[in-house]
Amino acid sequence: MLRRWRNEEAHLLSKLQCITITLLLHIIILGSIWANTANGSIFEIEIKGVSPAAMIAREALSTNKELIAATILSLYGIIGFASAILLQYIYTPNKFYYLAGLRNPNRSRNFLKNILADSGTGFPTSLSIAIITTIAWMIYAQHMQQSSTILALTSVDAWTAAKPLLLVVAMMPLLTHAIVLEHLGRQLTGIVAGFAWVLPLATGLLLNAWSILESFANFLYGFSPLAMNFSPGYVMASHTLSQHNQAFISGTKTGITLYFIIGIIFAILLMKRHKHFQTTKNV
Repeated sequence: MLRRWRNEEAHLLSKLQCITITLLLHIIILGSIWANTANGSIFEIEIKGVSPAAMIAREALSTNKELIAATILSLYGIIGFASAILLQYIYTPNKFYYLAGLRNPNRSRNFLKNILADSGTGFPTSLSIAIITTIAWMIYAQHMQQSSTILALTSVDAWTAAKPLLLVVAMMPLLTHAIVLEHLGRQLTGIVAGFAWVLPLATGLLLNAWSILESFANFLYGFSPLAMNFSPGYVMASHTLSQHNQAFISGTKTGITLYFIIGIIFAILLMKRHKHFQTTKNV
């Protein structure tokens, strides 16, 4: 409210405030689950009831704790991803505000000050938040790996394969979305991202519900960044993976490659636009 009172065009939060919020969010989450992960209590899920279904579910959970760990690891990734995406829509300027900042006669000569200004490009902030999110997720993954409960159920090779996937799954969608958001603007990016993230999930769910092309349906799941966050956990619990889940991992790798190509294309377009604005700012 104070920022909007001073300047009605100001963002709700400054870039520095968004980075601080991201740091605090991960500190709070890690602090809340750190001890429970170390002693294994977070993997204990109690199902009360004496019905046959409850007994089957209780037995399945007690014998597949690595799947519980995979789900918890994935949910942590989704929380970090969702918060980072939400903050991108707060601090990323539209092209008109960005151009106004370039043409501002009182524009500072200090590079850092220009980057942190509301009218400055949001990519450095997006990169910082993506790095914080990835490091926090990897720290928790490493801590989970060292838990005695999970250590006895998973292999070192599975964790070795899961960590590089975690790195690219955490970084690539966030950075690509940041670049596309800065080039296309909030409304168009929100619509495109909504379809790109939900359509593969909806299509895959329909194909699985109809028992048609189930492997292809799981392959499609990997194209959605919302589902990508589950891939490191599934790889971590690799000895329980079925053929369909292997298709999901392949879809995730294909989706990451696609997002990388999209990011490169829009980064080139963004640099061309910046160069054009630089040449016309004094006009």
